[in-house]
Amino acid sequence: MQTTTGARHEYQFKASLRTLYFVLGLFFIIVCGVVAWNISVHIDPFLVFMLVSFVALGCYLAGTAIVSRLVLDGDQIQVQTLLKTRSATLDEIEGYRTISTRNGSYLQIQLTQGRGTLTISHAFDTDEDFNAWLHRLTDLDEQGRKAILDRIEQNPELGSTPDERLAGLSTARTWNIALSVAAGAALALLLFGGPELHAVCSVLLIFVPVLAILLAHQQPLLYTLFKPRRDPRTDITFAVAIGSFGLLLAGNNNHFVTLRPLLPWMALLAVLVLLACARFLHGNPQIFGAAFALLLLSGLYGFGVITQLDTLPDQAPSSSFTAQVNGEHASHGRSTTYYLDLGPWGPIETNNSISVPWSVYSSTQPGDTICLALHPGALHVPWYQRVSCNS
Repeated sequence: MQTTTGARHEYQFKASLRTLYFVLGLFFIIVCGVVAWNISVHIDPFLVFMLVSFVALGCYLAGTAIVSRLVLDGDQIQVQTLLKTRSATLDEIEGYRTISTRNGSYLQIQLTQGRGTLTISHAFDTDEDFNAWLHRLTDLDEQGRKAILDRIEQNPELGSTPDERLAGLSTARTWNIALSVAAGAALALLLFGGPELHAVCSVLLIFVPVLAILLAHQQPLLYTLFKPRRDPRTDITFAVAIGSFGLLLAGNNNHFVTLRPLLPWMALLAVLVLLACARFLHGNPQIFGAAFALLLLSGLYGFGVITQLDTLPDQAPSSSFTAQVNGEHASHGRSTTYYLDLGPWGPIETNNSISVPWSVYSSTQPGDTICLALHPGALHVPWYQRVSCNS
């Protein structure tokens, strides 16, 4: 909805979204009111906290639907939300960016002299007048894209002519695809292939992120991580992510008596990956999200590599133990993990759990016995696996 007064343009949320926010907010408030009306004499503090939280959420949603405005008044723009109102004039604005997220995209108005940003949601029901006003600003995404292309064209290390240098972007995409396919194939073989492929696939998953990061360091004008929306460079994040998550799955069937001796090495490797990749966060408009993703991938890679270094080279004879199954439970999330609850056995003196496939979970009953093979570990940190009692 738009209201116009002279040169002033005022935009609300789109009608469908405004109605949805208001109805949801009203629903939360009414439901909490009904629950509070019928609450027992004994007041549960947790229930009170939940009711207050949902009432606050309902008020926020309804208030957002009513109050939110985007206002253009000559050279000034104003963004009004339930909690705050911010405004700026054209001479206070450096430009704008389009920020893409998993849930859509939004505009970010960048103010001069590091004075912050104004966020403009695409939920506002804008029109051609708004688009015309926006086009008076500098498109910082396009400006950054052209600046990188200019640097590539002028860099003699990438070729003898501007066309040869720009062709390096195509070569970089080919290398990135090759690394991603190699990591994906290793992960697929790890999950669905035989145990004889485990070592080769794990080694490949360790080296793919290293190669990808080395390429980005050697040719930063062609490769990057967590690239902005219109950055022309090749984004190697996917190859690094497959390797990091793949290593986590590679050790899914290996269990440790304790991970404590390995934690310093995991942390050290994670910090090294962070330091190696921190340069690629510079200038990223979504720096906090990119930093969080990098922190996650670094942690996964550090965990995966160190656990594999303890288990893969371990060729020492194992010790055999049996453990009694006391119960079962499952952990539900994006996927379901099944556990057998075990009594004390071998080096573990307390009740413990071990993750198992669904086939084992469904065929095992409390009171049954399972067999375990305890290995000393190449880094001298013991680890164990569930094995067939027949073997």
